[in-house]
This record gives sequence, structure tokens and C-alpha cells, in this order.
Amino acid sequence: MIKRRIDIVQSRAGDARRFFAGSPIPVLLIMFGILIGANQAFAQFTTNGTGGGSWTSSSTWAGGQVPPANGSVTIAAGDSVATSLSSVVQCGGLTMQPGSKLNVIGPGIQMTGDFSIASGALYINNTDSAKAWPAGASSYTIDPNSTFELGSGGNPTLGWALSDSTFGNVIIDPNASGISCGANLTIKGNLIINAGQGKVFRGIAAGNSATKLVHTVMGNVTVMSGNWSAVDMGVSATVPLSCTWNVDGNVTVGYDSAALTKTARFSPITSEDDLGATGIFNVKGNMSFINGGRLAAGSNSGSNQSINQIAEVNVYGNLTFDSTATFAVNSTGNFIINFKGTKPQTVTLGDNVSFNHSGPPVCTLWDTVAAGANVTFTGGHVWRSQMAGASNGGGAFVVNGTFNIDGADTIEGVQKFIVNPGATLGIGSPDGIVSATAAIPDSGNIQNDSARVFSSEANYVYNGTAAQFTGSGLPATVNDLTIDNTAGVTLTQATTINGTLALVAGTFDNTIPFTLGPSGKVSITGGKLKVPTAVVSTPNIPTKITLGNYPNPFNPTTQIQFSVTRNAHVALSIYDELGQKVATLVDGNLAPGVYNKVFNGARYASGIYFARLIEGTHVVIAKMLMIK
Repeated sequence: MIKRRIDIVQSRAGDARRFFAGSPIPVLLIMFGILIGANQAFAQFTTNGTGGGSWTSSSTWAGGQVPPANGSVTIAAGDSVATSLSSVVQCGGLTMQPGSKLNVIGPGIQMTGDFSIASGALYINNTDSAKAWPAGASSYTIDPNSTFELGSGGNPTLGWALSDSTFGNVIIDPNASGISCGANLTIKGNLIINAGQGKVFRGIAAGNSATKLVHTVMGNVTVMSGNWSAVDMGVSATVPLSCTWNVDGNVTVGYDSAALTKTARFSPITSEDDLGATGIFNVKGNMSFINGGRLAAGSNSGSNQSINQIAEVNVYGNLTFDSTATFAVNSTGNFIINFKGTKPQTVTLGDNVSFNHSGPPVCTLWDTVAAGANVTFTGGHVWRSQMAGASNGGGAFVVNGTFNIDGADTIEGVQKFIVNPGATLGIGSPDGIVSATAAIPDSGNIQNDSARVFSSEANYVYNGTAAQFTGSGLPATVNDLTIDNTAGVTLTQATTINGTLALVAGTFDNTIPFTLGPSGKVSITGGKLKVPTAVVSTPNIPTKITLGNYPNPFNPTTQIQFSVTRNAHVALSIYDELGQKVATLVDGNLAPGVYNKVFNGARYASGIYFARLIEGTHVVIAKMLMIK
């Protein structure tokens, strides 16, 4: 660096000698002046350490000199500096120490050196032109505990290149309007959206050069005011836009005080869309709607929308609605709410969760409890979809994992309710499972108006607190049946149990008898049978080895049923089309009978798989197709 400065000085001195040849001005004086200018260009300028002040005030800076263009600047710890120039502030490097604050007002900051911001430092962008951090820096070093605040500005774009789209914490101010993102954001801290009433913070919007963005928030998100969305197509969009928000922490939608009346909204889609946008939120933590917070598919008001539009929310933690939470639709296409946690999830209904829109627009609601998820609905209210007449039909509430619903909670509306093979349904209502064709169909936990499908290869649990009936909707054949109710459960109709009848708590009134299938058994760990002699077993011994699966094709689980003809060592394995073993479902001695095993292909790619059954020296192979 010193040699480069000497070279600059010598070069400029040579120019001066030629320019002033024959002049009486001493060359030495010229060189001295040039050296002073070079020193200013490369000098370090630090704020006064006593509070800071205006960038253009000499009293703000230690030494009393305002930094020149290309000067390296440090905002000292605890100091606050504001720019208020009508022209761009130019500097070399810019360092913000811990606890410092820089409020950028005017056209913004243009840099030629490195930018760094330390833990606890706050950078406020109140400009219309600058899109994020100072422009032009050769590198950006962002501490995860620093904060970027987007203040006033008309239709700002947050982030415009990978180099300046990494942040610590981010705050969206009420004065910022029409905010969208121009690049994939990485927010290492928390995101606080306090946009003005009716203002939207969009993950992507029509008019940007990008058509697909993926944003990551490693901390929590709080929507205090305004609307947080993924995609805003707008009438100017020429291609479908796609945006995904990945949140590692919790999401809270609603102002932090019930006494305040600001509206906080959450909707994957905003504005018109006649092309088919995709807005996705993946929330790995808990999600809460409080103090008037609103959940909606979109905030559109027009009818110029595509039925291919997708508004999707994937929840991996708990989902909570307090008694003031609100709901809306205002969208066409598909509204998807998936529960995908690997740990037990609780959905607390503080009031009725009702997705109802007379339309247009009207969207289709799809809900899924994923394979491996364990979800419990509680709170004593309704989960309802009333969007009749949607272009994609009424939708469905599909259970592939474990779904428990407390005694006073209900699923209602125009959706189908489907319990797939291998899934588990836990029922808390005294009426049990009621079929749609029952004399009083609007009873029990499942009261939707459309089809109610309960697989005979699924598992059913009765765990209410008041005495229960199994109900007319319980299939005549089930896999496992669990009785876990100290008040007792009464069997409504003759039922065959192919898996395990688990008596965990209370008395199972089996005056109407049940039948154990070939591989069925009774497990008593705390409950009891009212009529022990009513247990009927049908130990039919298969005469040949069989192997098959249902459904086929499947996604991502399928029930594999096989028969064993004698006492033998049995192995049941799954192979991919390259002959690689991907799973072993059975490896041990089995008695003669018919058995069921579930294969979960969630970890594997779509394609052809083979189930291979070995009984002694006999081998049977079945072909399976997984389509995701």
C-alpha cells in the first residue's frame, strides 16, 4: 500500500513538473500538496465516540474533518450518524462497530472498499434509490446479530444481487411501501415486519428480473402490521412467478398488544394472477395467529386469476389460533396446508377456523397430515372449508400419518376426509366415527359433507374422556384398534381386526363381537374386555405364499400384505430397480398366517421398486411403482 501511494505521488509530481515547466512555483510545494490529497484519500476517519451526529458536520468526526470521497470510515461503538445530503455519499471502506447506528437519508452511499457491520449495530435505509446495504462495496461482512432496517422509500426492492442480500436481523418499517425482493435473501437473524396498514412485503413481484426466488430466515418472523406474502403477480406479469420462504424458527402473525388495532396478515399470494403463481412457506418452528392476525390463501380481490395458482403452507411445529384470529381466502386455485413435523404437533383452535368465500375468487383447500407426522387438534372448535363451487373441487383433508382430534373439535365443510392405508386416526368424540350416510351425519369429530373414506388397512384409536361408541363409520375390517378411554368404549358393529386389539385403558364393550384376523392378536396393558368369551379367532392357514401391495402406484406409503404357509424364517425386503436393497421389513421366524407391513418411500425417489419375500427356500417377488 505504501509503495502504491509513493508511485501515485511520483506520477502526479511528474505530471506537475511538465505542466508547470518554467513556472516560478516550486515543484516541492506541488508535491507536498499532492501528498496531502493522497493521505486524505487513504486516511481512516472515525466518528467522535461521544454520540456522533450529521455525516457532513466536522464535529461528528474525530480530528474535525469530514471524510472525503474514498476515505475509509468507521462509525464508532455507540455513535449514531445520519446522512442528509442531496447527493450520494462516497467513501472507501465503511466499518460499523458494535452498537453503532447509521441512518442513510438521501440518494444513498457509494463505496469502493469493504463494508462490515458488527453485532448490535443498526443500519437504516431511508433512501429511494439504494436497495439494501451501501452500493459498490468490494465485500460485505454481516454479523448475524446486526440489524438492517428498511425505513421510508417508495416501492423499494430489498436485495438486488447475491453480494448484498445477506442480513443479520431485518426490520420492515411502517413507512416502507410496496416492498419486494430482487434476489435470494439470507436472513441469519430475525425478520420483523411492521409495514404500514395495508402495505405488503412480497418475496417476489412482477417487474423484477427474477422469476423464481428462495428466501431463508434462520431466526423467527414476527408480522406486527401489514401483509407478508410470497408472490405478487400483478397484471404486468408475463410469466408465472414462484417464491419460497424457508423459516427455521417460529412465525407469529398479530400485533404484540391486543389493545392495538393494527392488522397483521399472512398470505402466500397477493394481487392478480391469470398465469399460475406458486407461493410456498416452510415453517420449521411453531406458527401462531394472535390479536387479529389473519391467515389467507391470498389477498386478491379480482376474478382474473388462474386455477393453477398454488398457495402452500408447510408447518413442522405447533399451529395456534387465538380467539381473535381471522381467516380469508380471496384467491383462486389451490390453498394447501400440510402438517409435516417429525415430532408431535398440536393445532390449537382458539376459535372456529373457517375458510369461507362466496367468490369469485374461490379456491380449493387441501390439508395433509404427512406420513410420519403426529398431529393433534384441540381447543373445542371447528376446522371448516365452505368454498363450494371452486374450479378444482372441494379439496380433501388427507391423513397419511397420525391424526388425533379431541372430543369437541370437528372437521366440517365441503372437503373429502380420507384416512389412507397405514395411517392412524385418533377419535375423542363420544359418537366415534360417523358415516356420511348415518341418520345423524353431523355428529362425531368428522362431519364434512363430502365423502368420508376410512381405510380398512388403517389404525384407529379411541381416546376420549367420556364414554364412546366406535360409530357407524368405523370400517368392518381394520388393522390395529386401540381402546384408551377410562370411561369405556362400546363396539357399534361387528368388526374384524387384522392387526392388534390394544386394550390400554377402560372397558371395551364387545357385546357385539369382534373377530381377529389370521394375524390378529389382543394386547392387554391396562384395559379389559366386557365379554372375554366373545373373542372369535379365524386361524385360517394359507395354502400358498402370496405377496402384494395396495395402493399401487403409491405415494409415499403402501401396505404390503403377504402370507406364510408354515413355521419358517421369513425375510421381506424392498429393492430399487438397480437391485439395491433399500429396506428390510421382516427378518425372523413367523407362524403361518397373513401379515401386513407398511413401506414408507418418503426418503426415496419416484420409480419402480420390488418387494421380495423369502419363506424358507421359496421366493416371491412383487413389482411396485412409486409416483410422487
